[in-house]
Amino acid sequence: ELVILAEKKRYKLKEIPVIPPVDIKGETLFQFENISYAIFPKKGGRAIDEFDQEGWETIGRIIARVHQEGESRKDSKRIVWRPAIATAKHLDVLLESGFVLPDFKNKLKETVELFIKKADPFFEDTSMIMIHGDCHRGNLIHRALEGIYLVDFDDTCIGPPVQDLWMLLPDTVENSKREIEWFIKGYKTFKNFNYNSLKLIDYLRGMRLVHYAAWLAVQFAEPDFQQHFPEAGTSKYWNSLIKEIQGIIYMEKEE
Repeated sequence: ELVILAEKKRYKLKEIPVIPPVDIKGETLFQFENISYAIFPKKGGRAIDEFDQEGWETIGRIIARVHQEGESRKDSKRIVWRPAIATAKHLDVLLESGFVLPDFKNKLKETVELFIKKADPFFEDTSMIMIHGDCHRGNLIHRALEGIYLVDFDDTCIGPPVQDLWMLLPDTVENSKREIEWFIKGYKTFKNFNYNSLKLIDYLRGMRLVHYAAWLAVQFAEPDFQQHFPEAGTSKYWNSLIKEIQGIIYMEKEE
């Protein structure tokens, strides 16, 4: 089936290739000890390592249809993906977690707050709609005789549509112009694309860095965390993260 899950038990046929949750007595969202969950059927698929022009255009069409549906969702309680809201929340998670080494805590706070101050005004006049939010190649699978499916809507949020493009790119915007044009060609089959929003990508990358660090902060108490993320939370990690965010803050942007 080609459907998109809206919120709670509502989903509609929208010709969007996703794998829907199991419907049990008309319900698809359940609660266990204040934790929301859904049950999905096991559906195998092949990871997509590289896209040709046809693949980029296909993905552009898929994302445009997701955004068409997302644009109609006006009552969502999902987080708004802009620095002053999402990144500020993720910074709070980091500072309260005990994950940040004491020697780096003040510098991280100062750097991320400066990033928010620099980046947030660029989101002021940007269209914000419900988007996938975590659209990278690992969340696209190819199913034999069926085509490409979009999976993992855990990070669905209210944000700029370009968020669902930049993590798919093989390189920087400057070095991915051909892929961007192919994506937009497919996207425009169903929806207009704001070319000016490409200027947000560097700031979205900065937001992603802080978001991932906050995710690590939530996970680091798990027993196998150190085994899977041996460098996370080390001096090298925090030093590298701070320098990367500073690079985004002080980069030169073309007007």
